[in-house]
Amino acid sequence: MLSAHDSVQVSVQVKMLIICIDDKEFSVDEILEVYKQVYKQVYKSKWYFKKNTIQPAITEGYVEMLYSENPNHPKQKYRLTEKGLALKETFS
Repeated sequence: MLSAHDSVQVSVQVKMLIICIDDKEFSVDEILEVYKQVYKQVYKSKWYFKKNTIQPAITEGYVEMLYSENPNHPKQKYRLTEKGLALKETFS
């Protein structure tokens, strides 16, 4: 479990994603909508967003796919792992 004293380096993109997902499950489109409303960021390419934001968060173990056995599942959603939830708690 992470504490406030642990020094964890995550990119700004991964940190924003963790804050965005929180304790919910979101599709890429839903995440992009939150980014548009909250962060005033618009991504022209869903593929670019997945490759440069979601995939690093999955690789680092902070985010997981709801249908991990089928990455292109039409109802694919993303949620925080225990590691992601623990890291979110350290953000002030």
